[in-house]
Amino acid sequence: MIRAKSYFEASARERIAGILDGGAFQEFMPPTEKKMSPHLTLFNVPRSFDDGVVVGSGRLGGKSVCIVAQEGHFLGGALGEVNGAKISGLCRRAIACRSDALIFLLDSGGVRLQEANAGEIAASEIIRAILETRLAGIPVIGAVGGTCGAFGGAGIISACCSDLVISQKSRIGVSGPEVIETTMGIEAFDSRNRALVWRTCGGYNRYLLGIARFLADDSIADFKNRICEAMESPSSLALESLKTENLALKQRLASFGTASDANQIWKKMGVSEAENISEQDIQAIIAIREKIAGDCAPPQDNIATHCSASSSDLSSAPKLKNMLDEIFPSGHKVELSGKIVRGQGILKNCTAQIIGTFDSASIGLEELVALSDAFMEVAARDDKSPIVIFVDNSGQRMALREELLGLSQYIGHCIKAQELARSRGHKLIAVVYGNSIAGGFLACGLEADRVCAVPGAETSVMNLRAISAVTKISLIALEELAKTVPVFAPGCQNFHKMGGLHEIWEKDFAANLERAIAEADSRDMRSILGLQRGGRLLSDSVMNEIVSFGTAHSK
Repeated sequence: MIRAKSYFEASARERIAGILDGGAFQEFMPPTEKKMSPHLTLFNVPRSFDDGVVVGSGRLGGKSVCIVAQEGHFLGGALGEVNGAKISGLCRRAIACRSDALIFLLDSGGVRLQEANAGEIAASEIIRAILETRLAGIPVIGAVGGTCGAFGGAGIISACCSDLVISQKSRIGVSGPEVIETTMGIEAFDSRNRALVWRTCGGYNRYLLGIARFLADDSIADFKNRICEAMESPSSLALESLKTENLALKQRLASFGTASDANQIWKKMGVSEAENISEQDIQAIIAIREKIAGDCAPPQDNIATHCSASSSDLSSAPKLKNMLDEIFPSGHKVELSGKIVRGQGILKNCTAQIIGTFDSASIGLEELVALSDAFMEVAARDDKSPIVIFVDNSGQRMALREELLGLSQYIGHCIKAQELARSRGHKLIAVVYGNSIAGGFLACGLEADRVCAVPGAETSVMNLRAISAVTKISLIALEELAKTVPVFAPGCQNFHKMGGLHEIWEKDFAANLERAIAEADSRDMRSILGLQRGGRLLSDSVMNEIVSFGTAHSK
């Protein structure tokens, strides 16, 4: 008996070859073009001619599709300037060529730390491009079954796809178990307990919770079948579909928010851990999953906050109060709940909606539900009022519980709520006035039409000591490089040079906000800014080359 080709063990090109109709693949920017990262040589890291990602087009089930496959065996499939631009460019190509679907074969540990700033911006650009593809009516099908799974920015990207296929062997998360253990201690998450890791982030738990709608065998053939099924589903980002997703995430938190191990969740669902799941088992699990969701009473509003009731007293948040007073000298009215702020501010020509965080908020499940509620409430209005997003966070909350319940999906939902607001005419202006770190910044702020910073603000993906621990590059070497290399170094000036910040305001915050709103463009122009400022010299040309190639070969 011939063993089916393992998806887990296959390379990116083998996966594409097995999923597309025979002989149908046409690669854009192949290795012969040698478009490699311009940054890795600074760190004495070997480069790849395709920079770890394969993009192109072909046919699947007779339909015209664009397809991207990350190569997990090159730097863990991590996102950098060039490979991120290839993926964003392919999304734009799918829209230009009116493809029937975009297939994204994820296999990535997240952002490439040697290109930390470029990688985080690339993740944000990919998310925006995926959501624009969906808004154009093109389904984006994600598949996770490789050695790296989908973590960090890739985990959040997976949550922004219109549908997701996963195998039991693979994993999805935001903060990896090793990162949580290093940051929070072994009592927070013992990364050596492989059974615990699998139960928390593994494909079975992701499927049972509904994070992935399809569970595939570890064979390329079965991934192909599940992807074909998913292609039949709509790509909707409509208000009603997001309301349904919003309620489901609240219900999950209400039902399982006190769980500390997946076994507790599975027991409540009436299922158990299994090595092999039959099609009959899958249908039974789907019925159980839907019954759990249906039986759960609509959660109370206070599920969205960690804390106490709302308060309008700003005395506990002096930094936020000062920023509000400077940006809205004509007046503002806000309420604080936990570390979330919501309200309105008076501008010359309109009233702006205020949404954001303060006091270096740790962005966890409750915070994301509250933020999503706020964005969706504004999106439902017809007034097209601008949204000013106040950014001050310490990143995503690193905890087993957050990963267990699907932090990536909660972040993805919050981002989709922002995209919905943008698509319905609300301009988004982010003001970074405190810290803005990694997944917390991606969740709230980095997807705005204009991302601005003020004196005293800080941006980073990871501090240099942590980058040194992960990359094994000495801290002394990194500190020296950070003086002249903006691609990875923390700090607003570095992020601005890479195009991640549109502006840095030194004074006149109120006037700058009025101008930013007037000039805000819903098109993602960050690759152009990175080129103009000399921080990312290749991303814009890579995107345009792939879009142009695709347009010339439209169906």
